Amino acid sequence: ETAVYEDVEYTVTKVEKSQGKKYNKPAEGKEFVIVTVKIENKSDEKVDYNSLYFKVVNSEGQEDSVSFSTIDSDTSLGSGDLVAGGSKEGTLVFEQKKDDKLKLNIYANIISSEPTITVIL
Repeated sequence: ETAVYEDVEYTVTKVEKSQGKKYNKPAEGKEFVIVTVKIENKSDEKVDYNSLYFKVVNSEGQEDSVSFSTIDSDTSLGSGDLVAGGSKEGTLVFEQKKDDKLKLNIYANIISSEPTITVIL
């Protein structure tokens, strides 16, 4: 399902779980949740994107920013600009309790206090 905010489309295309790699493992009782997001700029203006605009909310109501991890170093969403008609697909990594029910909050920018979109993962 695709959510739209100010003519920018956000689609979660995949959610994977990982126990990490040799030197990059989650804490005891946790797992890495890797969320693949596609952003498409359908507006007539340039828009920016940033991994920090995405936060995950767990079943205890805790909201966490992306984890800095090497498991998605080749696919990380990162940050940048999308010109009109541009698109970007990339991954976000969150370290969460195993098998927790999660929601993804998407913010308009880093200083926004309320999410503009919430997606159940």
